[in-house]
Amino acid sequence: MPENSRQCPYCQQIQSAEKKGQCRESIRTINLESGMPTVEEAMIRLERELNFAKSAGVLLIRIIHGYGSSGVGGDIRNACLRFLKKEKEPQLKQSHKTDRKNPGITFVEL
Repeated sequence: MPENSRQCPYCQQIQSAEKKGQCRESIRTINLESGMPTVEEAMIRLERELNFAKSAGVLLIRIIHGYGSSGVGGDIRNACLRFLKKEKEPQLKQSHKTDRKNPGITFVEL
């Protein structure tokens, strides 16, 4: 592995800095459950955080939306997945490969 690179703990790909001395966040976590927001508030937060992550050059986003107490998926989770599927970009990467099949977390690769 080259000196200025590391392996992603989620996708196992080799990552390296674009320019020497330039640091960019490779993984960002967005916790939509924090503060017990309504679905509308959570979707506003998601859209704002995704726009920020794109402009900051983030490579992977971990979205914590929870699964819901009903056993069939919560409202925030369902709204989040609908929102992400409407977006042409980023490509949706489900967490089944990376987070022990936790349905309360979704990964998005930018």
